[in-house]
Amino acid sequence: MTRQAHEAAGATTPTRPAGLSHFAVGSALLAAATAICAVLPLADPAAAAVTVPLLGCAALLVIAAVFLGLAHSQIWRDMNESRQTSQISLTEKHALAEELRTERDFTSAILDTAGALVVVCDRTGRIKRFNDASEKLTGFSEAGLVGRPMWAALLEPADGQVMKSALEALDGGKLRVRSDALQRAEVTLRDRAGKPHRVAFTITVMLNDIGEVAYFVATGIDVTEQRRNHEHLVQLATTDPLTGLVNRVTFNATLGMALNPTLGGRGAALLFCDLDGFKVVNDTHGHQVGDELLIAVGERLRACVRHLDVTARLGGDEFVVLCPKLDEISAYRLADRIRRAVAEPYSLSVGTVAVGISVGVAVARAGDDPEIVLAEADAEMYRVKQRAKLSRWTPPSSVEAPHI
Repeated sequence: MTRQAHEAAGATTPTRPAGLSHFAVGSALLAAATAICAVLPLADPAAAAVTVPLLGCAALLVIAAVFLGLAHSQIWRDMNESRQTSQISLTEKHALAEELRTERDFTSAILDTAGALVVVCDRTGRIKRFNDASEKLTGFSEAGLVGRPMWAALLEPADGQVMKSALEALDGGKLRVRSDALQRAEVTLRDRAGKPHRVAFTITVMLNDIGEVAYFVATGIDVTEQRRNHEHLVQLATTDPLTGLVNRVTFNATLGMALNPTLGGRGAALLFCDLDGFKVVNDTHGHQVGDELLIAVGERLRACVRHLDVTARLGGDEFVVLCPKLDEISAYRLADRIRRAVAEPYSLSVGTVAVGISVGVAVARAGDDPEIVLAEADAEMYRVKQRAKLSRWTPPSSVEAPHI
């Protein structure tokens, strides 16, 4: 019976799987998202918020097409096996089978030419597909990873345990999700050589006919370089480039939080420090030696304080230490420890030099004005410096001591 006669008789002819539209849309989205990732600064949260979900949606369409094609293929085979008398010509069957095969090959080509990482896992987290971009980044082959749990094969232990627990909950039916649910995660992958890579993943889920998780599709981009650049920019914005200590802007913000009761601030001790004799060293030996000395002083200050204390360089030879929840007696003890540590000689490129340091202490309570507290510590430091100068003063030899 011809197709026309068959249709005229009212018989139902199996149509080809509706996967090609998924392939076309998925391919276009995946290509577009990958291109966007290449030009946008992914360290910018706004950029990542656009590109990472786009990658996830694209991959979901592509993977959905794969399994849709497989499902249609199975239905087509079951239908023909159940019929005693076929109403479709052998040629039509072969054509439909070839179309299904072509679409599956096309999907694999999309996944393997995509610039994004695409990892498909079953509901237990075992890898089913691992595309070319994933192989290139990690150095692992798909053949060597298929069947292995993703968390054990690729992820850092901390990230892997989180994923393992989540997937176990899903596999045990303890958690239900929508098939269109998107979840973003940034994890550390270790490549074959042990090198870490930060990867931003969008994870989508595919449900079976009864609403259970069947597959996970993880679409990711390597953001290692972007994160490194971002961290470098943050460091430049928050730290002193010479000593590596906190800079003035960051210190002021930290002081404000320490004294703000609505942010949990409970008060703090503030030690304002200014070097004695630095100008002589700097003028005698030059700025390079002066910089060496400032770096060394910063290291000694860090060695004197607690891990929760904040040490900053405000500029020049001025330093400040913020000590949360430190009482007045302890603050003065710390000031004395700093004076003794800084007064020890320094071995620099020109030889041994020595400087002193004046430390002013102010103890603030939660709710105090940060600017006023800083000004009080600064004023106290100058009083300490003045007293030190007076204690070292001796009358000129031409002046006679008064007779008693």
